[in-house]
Amino acid sequence: MPQEKLMRRYLILIVILFFSRLVDAQQMTCPDVVAQALMNLADNCDSLDRNMACYGYNNVEATFDNDLPADFFSKPADRADLTDLEMIRTTAFDVEAGTWGIAVLEVQANVPNALPGQAVTMLLMGDAQLRNTVDTPFMPIDPISVTTTRQTIAFVQPAALQAETISAGTNLLADAQSVNGVWVRVVYDARPLWVAKADLLDSSALDTLPTLEPTPMQAFYFTGGLGTPTCHEAPNALTIQSHDGMLVDLTINGLDVRIGSTITLQQLDNDQLIMTVQEGSLQTTTNTVQTGQTLVASLNEENAIIAIEDIRPATEAELAVANLASEAIEQIVPANNPPEQSSPDELIHIVVRGDTLFSIARQYDASMPAIVRRNNLSDPSTIFVGQRLVIPNPGSGFVGLALAPVLTPTPASSDDVVVSVDEQADDCAAFRVISPTDGLAFGMNTFTWTELSNATSYRLTVENLTEAGSATFEVVAPANSLTVNLDQQTVGWGFDFSWRLQALINGQPICDTGSIIMQRAAVGVASPGILATWSCTGTGYSVTVNYSGAKVGEVLTISFYNPYDLSIKTLTASGPSGSVVIDGTTYMLYSGVDSGQLIDSNGVGYAITPTSLSTCP
Repeated sequence: MPQEKLMRRYLILIVILFFSRLVDAQQMTCPDVVAQALMNLADNCDSLDRNMACYGYNNVEATFDNDLPADFFSKPADRADLTDLEMIRTTAFDVEAGTWGIAVLEVQANVPNALPGQAVTMLLMGDAQLRNTVDTPFMPIDPISVTTTRQTIAFVQPAALQAETISAGTNLLADAQSVNGVWVRVVYDARPLWVAKADLLDSSALDTLPTLEPTPMQAFYFTGGLGTPTCHEAPNALTIQSHDGMLVDLTINGLDVRIGSTITLQQLDNDQLIMTVQEGSLQTTTNTVQTGQTLVASLNEENAIIAIEDIRPATEAELAVANLASEAIEQIVPANNPPEQSSPDELIHIVVRGDTLFSIARQYDASMPAIVRRNNLSDPSTIFVGQRLVIPNPGSGFVGLALAPVLTPTPASSDDVVVSVDEQADDCAAFRVISPTDGLAFGMNTFTWTELSNATSYRLTVENLTEAGSATFEVVAPANSLTVNLDQQTVGWGFDFSWRLQALINGQPICDTGSIIMQRAAVGVASPGILATWSCTGTGYSVTVNYSGAKVGEVLTISFYNPYDLSIKTLTASGPSGSVVIDGTTYMLYSGVDSGQLIDSNGVGYAITPTSLSTCP
């Protein structure tokens, strides 16, 4: 047996001994069963192909949408195609029978075919179940060859997180395009990246590239055993691990998430699910969960996630479960850690509190893109204390890493109606955006810009770059700000967006900021900080907003959005805590929607979250 695999097995035993401190002496046989199960897992599910499931250890049950023999997928080491899988269930630990169900799934998710062997690994263990919710799975095509016509910037996601600068004349493999047809997914330096279609040699084959749809088991419902397991070393959980350097999109119990690289799910009770991040980050459309944190979500009767209750530090027990699962995954998927220092042109930096990738690159006078590439960082904005980074070519000169290009304001394009020179604004170069420049919030957003003396109005356009969805808003001059709601009803779900502002004279564009590309980020939440909730008021259509945690004498601005008539009502409040009633006869609100935003005296925004499970009225 290879020495590396033996070492990983010894590490598992160490983790189990850590667990054994949490249990009573009468459970001494429990670690033995768990160790046996994990060691057998290495033999039963080694070299598992993509889009396949493996019966890891007794007992595992599964149902399929095709007629299959009765003994199909009925014993350890059996394997099944995910395209046929409807449901897979592992059984709880049974000390008398010596069983603890474990199953492994290699899910393609949004990994291209041009990266053979890479997949999202899912480890299901104990009393747990996965139900596939992808009715018609999409199977990625074999890539086509494309060529860049100019130097182009490649992004981790469409228009988000700059990763590489690719030279003109570079041959690439492409397999998909964005919904709006602006971006093409390519493989460069063994990574899936997105480039602008306009920067590729025009080819009829480009227009035939598919848009990405869910692949087998990319969307699923997880159900975990309730209560405390009889053996703490044998938890009921699901661990998901993406390949290093890759962000993957999944839909978990109805919630769209983006993972890079390892999280563990557990169900605490009938109406609560937790997701613990042991490495990397977890993103939802409204929140980012970092290493060592746990997201707590509320479930309805159908086990769908209806609200995010909290993001808090993970407990010792939660991290222990996550670590055990990670060690088990390493039995079948060897870890792809950053390489050791192997060149005199490299050195090692250990991340300390306060470090950012920018400050580290400045410290060593090095290239941020090179650090990202060398360490396979899936999200350059997320590094953690204690992380080990290889710094290539220190002293070679600082190179920054922009999240996205910001375009210079230009006169309106020839596609727009042209007005006479006399009616043009004084100077388009003076027309620029002020905010936001670092991300859009899910919900209320305030856009600000510099005024143009001749403009009669301004037009704001927000476009969803990952799915169909856009919205246009106008405001009469001389206003230089506009507050709008950017929730799923106005611009759809997703992470990646662009927005642009036009100055108008009598409805005709004269100046244009160009598209400003950024990700939709979470509404700011401090801990400790302000907590704001809304609930129905009596039997009428009004709602009550309650808040706490503000400073004494602080003036708060509360903006509440009514999806029924698309109106926004803004009130002010003061004091460390209190409530305000927002009257109206047309409110039709659902409990799972964050329908407003509270802004404190420092300009920090806080989501106003629902407190009930009913609608108003």
